[in-house]
Amino acid sequence: MPSRPRTTQTPTGPGAGGLRRLGEWCARHFVVVIVAWLVALVALQAAGRSAGGTYSDNFTLRTRSPSRASRSSSGTIRRRGATAARSSSRTTSGS
Repeated sequence: MPSRPRTTQTPTGPGAGGLRRLGEWCARHFVVVIVAWLVALVALQAAGRSAGGTYSDNFTLRTRSPSRASRSSSGTIRRRGATAARSSSRTTSGS
């Protein structure tokens, strides 16, 4: 059975998709679209500054003394490293 050539028709009449019409309008009026996006960004920035609180950068963590922290973390690393080395030698020794 011979295949019929495909014909692609793009709707342009009243039944055309709204998103297509919007895209075509934006392509024709790209300067207006860019200016509208810039105005929207400035408006959102102004609204955020007026509605939001002040910026604060004073975050602290509860810490241990430096000598105690280094002793406990290095011990943990040594233990985990030894455990990892044992488990990897078990899995690779069977080859």
